[in-house]
Amino acid sequence: MGLCNSKPTRVYSPSPSTSSRSSSAPSTASNDQRARRQLTADGPLAGLRGRSQSTNVAGTSRGAGHWSSVLSSINNPSGDQRIARALGLVKDIYLNSATLRDRLDTVAREGGATIHIVADDETGHSYGHAATRVSDRTILLTESTASDIDGNHHQLLNTLLIELTNLGRATDFQQVNVEFAQGKIGVARAAHNKERVEYGTIEEMSRYYSEARPEIEAAGYGNPSLWYVASDAYTGVPSPSYQSFEDYYAVARNSGHTDVYTDFYTRWKNSMESSD
Repeated sequence: MGLCNSKPTRVYSPSPSTSSRSSSAPSTASNDQRARRQLTADGPLAGLRGRSQSTNVAGTSRGAGHWSSVLSSINNPSGDQRIARALGLVKDIYLNSATLRDRLDTVAREGGATIHIVADDETGHSYGHAATRVSDRTILLTESTASDIDGNHHQLLNTLLIELTNLGRATDFQQVNVEFAQGKIGVARAAHNKERVEYGTIEEMSRYYSEARPEIEAAGYGNPSLWYVASDAYTGVPSPSYQSFEDYYAVARNSGHTDVYTDFYTRWKNSMESSD
């Protein structure tokens, strides 16, 4: 229990592939309209798109009033202009994505966030692109991530939204720690359960893309894979990169992502045993 309070809970998200920011979506208006009709009619994200169309008009009006509260809850102590610019892009998505509005409203309501850009070796773990410390509501983004290196999946905008979304699920992450501290679950199950919470973040990332695709493309982050979405090579119709938690979990384990959680809980377990 003591280690739970003293050791920050960190959360991280694996990428489905290495990618560039450039969009592979249809570039002409007619092709884009056809792709959107396909998506609405029978695509895997059709339900999401339909819901977003019905909520965006009212949601944008509501969101404009709420965004100032969200922004005031996010601290950029160094005044880094990269963070400021990214938050400006987040606003555009927030105003057009009901899913993101709900998530960031939760972040603001539960205490906001502090964002730092740090050296690549300062995230405190081996899966070093970004990290969220739930305990003090801090998000760490590496210099490489903040630099938007072409070909890197971990771009500034999508990675920031991953970490903000993770922070908006703080209660779920902390519940896993509580169950582990109480001896209800072991190391492997705790790591598994953390990944299941993260899968919820991955699902929401694809919804952001579905609900605010024009804004995301206009920002220059239109490559679907940045949002855990795969675009059909022939039709351009997007679908989630992971079809199930099991698909996601297999990638997380093979990439070494789950090892970060396993190592954390192993150290915690050893600490508890040595203090007995």
